[in-house]
Amino acid sequence: MGVELRRDFETDNITPIYATYYPLQKEEYWWVVIGDPVQNKLLTIKRLAIGKKTNAKLNFFLNAPGSHQLKLYLICDSYVGVDQEENLNLVVEKGSEKMVDAAQPEVKKEQQILTTTI
Repeated sequence: MGVELRRDFETDNITPIYATYYPLQKEEYWWVVIGDPVQNKLLTIKRLAIGKKTNAKLNFFLNAPGSHQLKLYLICDSYVGVDQEENLNLVVEKGSEKMVDAAQPEVKKEQQILTTTI
């Protein structure tokens, strides 16, 4: 599955964060997580440094055909109160119990790319 993350400001220049008690220079990173809240399962996780616009490819396995109500979580490792979550409704067709990938046709096309603004 492809995920596009965009910042809500003009500049591409990302400066280090201000962390008074952190002994080194700290860069801002985001964790992109897809989980199934019904089954309380983590499906995939990826750590990203996000400029003005970042694309990420997330692979995970759905072992049952049908509709899946998942959540995409964006978790910042540097700032409090900026985390986000988005609902993902994926439909896996029968006979396609494979790894979900942006290039595979088993997941409906309009749900392959998720765009969110941070």
